Amino acid sequence: MNGINHKLHLEGPLGKAGKLVLQNYLKDTSFTDLAAIFHTREENDNGWRCEFWGKILRGAILLNAHLRDPEMEKIIDETVADILDSQKEDGSITSYPTEKQLQGWNLWGIKYVLLALLRYVEYGGKKEKIIKACTTLLSYVEEIMAKDGHFFPDYGLHTGLAVSSMLGAVVKVWDLTDDIHWKELAEKLILSGCSTANNIFAEAEKGTLPACIGNGKAYELTSCFQGLAEYIITAEKRNEKYLQDKDYKEICFKYFRLICDNEIMITGASGLKDVVGEFWDQGKYKQHLSNAGSLGETCIMTTLLHYADRMISLAGEKHIEAAELAEKILYNALLGAMTPDGRNFTHANPTPLTGGGWKQPAPDQMLLCFKKAFHGHDCCRAQGPEGLAMAYPLALRILKKQDKISGCVINLYEKMKFEFPGSTLGIDGDYPYGAKVKIKLKTREDFSLSLRIPQYTEKVVVDGQTVSFIPGDYLELTAPAKTEKEVELFFDLALKEIPAPGDPSYIALRRGALILAEDSRQDAVTDAKLHEIWQGHHLVEYASAGNAFSENNTLQVFFKTGR
Repeated sequence: MNGINHKLHLEGPLGKAGKLVLQNYLKDTSFTDLAAIFHTREENDNGWRCEFWGKILRGAILLNAHLRDPEMEKIIDETVADILDSQKEDGSITSYPTEKQLQGWNLWGIKYVLLALLRYVEYGGKKEKIIKACTTLLSYVEEIMAKDGHFFPDYGLHTGLAVSSMLGAVVKVWDLTDDIHWKELAEKLILSGCSTANNIFAEAEKGTLPACIGNGKAYELTSCFQGLAEYIITAEKRNEKYLQDKDYKEICFKYFRLICDNEIMITGASGLKDVVGEFWDQGKYKQHLSNAGSLGETCIMTTLLHYADRMISLAGEKHIEAAELAEKILYNALLGAMTPDGRNFTHANPTPLTGGGWKQPAPDQMLLCFKKAFHGHDCCRAQGPEGLAMAYPLALRILKKQDKISGCVINLYEKMKFEFPGSTLGIDGDYPYGAKVKIKLKTREDFSLSLRIPQYTEKVVVDGQTVSFIPGDYLELTAPAKTEKEVELFFDLALKEIPAPGDPSYIALRRGALILAEDSRQDAVTDAKLHEIWQGHHLVEYASAGNAFSENNTLQVFFKTGR
C-alpha cells in the first residue's frame, strides 16, 4: 500500500523522531483493541474512544508512506480490514449503541474513521472497496440526521463545531467519487456556518477575534476552516465552480492571519484558557502569564500544521508565513512535546513558561475522565504521529507539469534526500542546529527550485556565486535538463532577544529556528544539541529542555528583565 511515485527521506531531527514514533509507539499499538469497540458498540458514556482508531491510524499511514516499513504496512492493512468487518448493513461504523448515535462524540468518531479510510485510499489501499465503505457510512450519517430533522451544527459538542468539522471528509468523498451529491452536502454545510453560536466564516470575514468565533474551541474550529480550504482546493483542481456568496478563499487566508496575529505563542504552540489548553483566548498576548490556563495542546499544533499545509496549497504551493509557522511548530512545540523514546506526547505544554512548568506525558484520558482505562490513549498523544508525518509534505512541495515532476519548493532545511524519476535532490548539514546547509540537485529534465529564505539567512551561494535574496521570501532558481546545481545557505545563529508581545519586560531567546529554554538541570542536559549562556542562564533548545518528563525537571522560556 503506497501511492507515492517518489521518495522523500527526512534524516534530521524530524525524520529521526518519526522513525522513533513508528517503531516505539505505532508498531506497539494494538489496533485490534482500538477497533474492538466498533464491534461491541458499548461506548455508552458519551466518551471519545471512537476517535483513537482513526486518529492514530491516519498518522501511521502517512508516516509509513515515507518510511515504508513492511511490518507497519501489514498492521495497517489488517486493521483496515478489521474496521470494515464492523460495518453494519445500514452503513454504520460506530462505537456508540443505536440509541446514542446522535449524542456525545459519536459523529466526531465517525469523522476520524472516514479520515483514516480516505487516507488509506490516498496512499494506494483497495480503492473501490474503501470508497464504498466511506460513501455508505456518510450516507448513514445523513440518514440519521434527516430522520431527526436537524443538520450537522445541531449535534455534538462546542456549538456544533466538532461534528461540522466532518466537512473535510465530505469534500474528500466528493473528490474520490465524482458524485455531485457530496459536493452539494459540503456546500450546505459551509452555508450553515458550522456553529449554532454564529456563522464562523462570516465572523472571520469581519475580522472577529478567533476567541469569539463559534465558542473559540481552537482544534474543532480550525478543523472546520481546514474543511473549507479543502473544498476550494478540490473545486479548483477539478475546474469546478464553488460557492460565490462570499470570498471563501480570502476568508481562509484571513482566519490564518487572525490566528497568527492573536494566538501563536513563542514555541508555535497555541490554545489556552482552560486546564488543558484548548481555546483561542488571545494566547499570543497572554503566554507569559501564570493564570491563563494551560498553554497549548498537541491537538491544536497538529491541526495548525494541517491548516498551514492547506494555506500553502491555496497560495499555489508557496506561502511564506504558513511555512514559517510550520517550522516553528515542528522544531519547537511538537518535538518538545514528544518523549525522547517517541512513545508519548504532552497533552498541554509546560505551564507557565515563566518558570516552574514541566513536560507531563499524556495520561490515559478515559481513565482520567471516566475512571475506566482505555489502553493508555489520549487525544493529544494520538495526534503526535500525525503532526510528525506532516513534516514530509510541509518540508518539500512537489511542482508538476502534465503530471510530471517539474520542480519543488523547499520550506525546511533538515538533512533530506528527494528521489524522483531520473533525478535526485539532497540537503546536507545539521539544520536547525548548524549554520550552513548545502543543496545538491541532479536533474534529468528542466527543473525549477523555489527556496524559502528564512529571516535569519546571511548568505546564499549558487554554483559558487553569491546571489542576492530577500529574507522572508522565496528564491527562484532553474536548472536545465541533464545538469547539476549546488546551493549553499548560511544562517545567522546568534542569540536574538524576543520580547513577549503582552509584556516586553519578559524576554525569550531564539537561535535561528529554535527557541531556547533554561532546564532545571542546567548544564547536565547531556542530549541537548545547543548550550548557550545568556545573562547567567544556561540555555538549551526547547525540544530538549525538560525532557526527563518529570515534575522535578522544570523549564523556563520567558525571563523577567526589569525593563
